[in-house]
Amino acid sequence: AKEQLAVQQAAAATALLRLDSAERVWQLLQQQPDPRLRSYLLHRLAPYGVDPQTLITRLRLESDISCRRALIQGLGEFAWQAPSATATATDNTTAESRSPVRVALRLLLPEQQSAVIDELSKHYADDPDPGIHGAAEWALRQLGADAAIAEVRAAYATGSVVGNRRWYVTKTEGKVPASSRLPTTGSHISLAVIHPEPEF
Repeated sequence: AKEQLAVQQAAAATALLRLDSAERVWQLLQQQPDPRLRSYLLHRLAPYGVDPQTLITRLRLESDISCRRALIQGLGEFAWQAPSATATATDNTTAESRSPVRVALRLLLPEQQSAVIDELSKHYADDPDPGIHGAAEWALRQLGADAAIAEVRAAYATGSVVGNRRWYVTKTEGKVPASSRLPTTGSHISLAVIHPEPEF
């Protein structure tokens, strides 16, 4: 019942965003004990046609840290569209081949992609919050902006904190927390900040 309710609420919130009636939606992106509604809403933003500029505009105004992290994740979702159904299974397919896959279907126009990458790069380089920093890196990677990530890493790979940032980049480019005041939720954002990044 809770699962179905979260899906229905996410669908309604997505419709409000598309109708430019977003004021009641932003609070749904705040961190909650039950993350289902927030997660369903984030995954619906891109495939259901929400304007990414709406998220960028809100990101510039939003003061709640958890909302800002979610907005950045939402922008990263515009890189891919997941298919609505799994591949058709045959007697010869394995469980792995029947699992859902993500396909490289771009949802941003070139000028939109450029604007989103520029906005995310600013947060990746300048935001003091380690969760924002980690979320921005994840979103930039989804958008294929490895050059933007490399540029920031090269600029800040000093092995010490720069300015008021609560994160730093070591000289070998493995990120470590510069403060104990890190996100406490078990999310991939926190882990991306705490652990050195694996090689791909």
